[in-house]
Amino acid sequence: GIMHQFRTRHSELDGFSDFYERDVAPILRARDVDRKRAVRNGIVGGAILALIFGAAAAFVYTRYEEGVFVIILIGLMLIAPFMLFGLLTQGIRDETKERIVGAIVGYVGWTFKTDVPGYDLGPFRDLFLIPKRIDRSSFEDRLDGLAHGSAFQSVEAHLEIQTKDRKGRTQWKTVFRGQLMTLDFP
Repeated sequence: GIMHQFRTRHSELDGFSDFYERDVAPILRARDVDRKRAVRNGIVGGAILALIFGAAAAFVYTRYEEGVFVIILIGLMLIAPFMLFGLLTQGIRDETKERIVGAIVGYVGWTFKTDVPGYDLGPFRDLFLIPKRIDRSSFEDRLDGLAHGSAFQSVEAHLEIQTKDRKGRTQWKTVFRGQLMTLDFP
């Protein structure tokens, strides 16, 4: 393979090019094989789903002449392949991101996780950086580490509150979407 030469302006990154070739590039090559397989399966599976829904639409139209069901089946014929493709490739994307970013930040002693089941919002509420009331939250891409003697933690957050419209239907309103970061000051 091609040897990557990264410019390293900080001494803690000396030797990163060798690390990349030894630890990161093999992960990328292996994940690319998996990605190509998932794409191929997504295309084949999507084509099969499209044929099934298309055949069902033709059957319903010729047998029952039910226009509404035909429209629904044609809609499924168009949408289902994309949903299957996304489902098959999402896991590959998430795992690749975690393994690659994890390896790279691990070089300087940091940790990275894509799956973040929960996060303490208390300090952000106490400082009035986010609303007191949060009805639904999701987190991803947590980064923990030590930089220049200070511990830090960063996470991607999506925070929502529940509201009701005039007809009483539940709606979700985003009140924050972005990075939340804590930093210790020793």
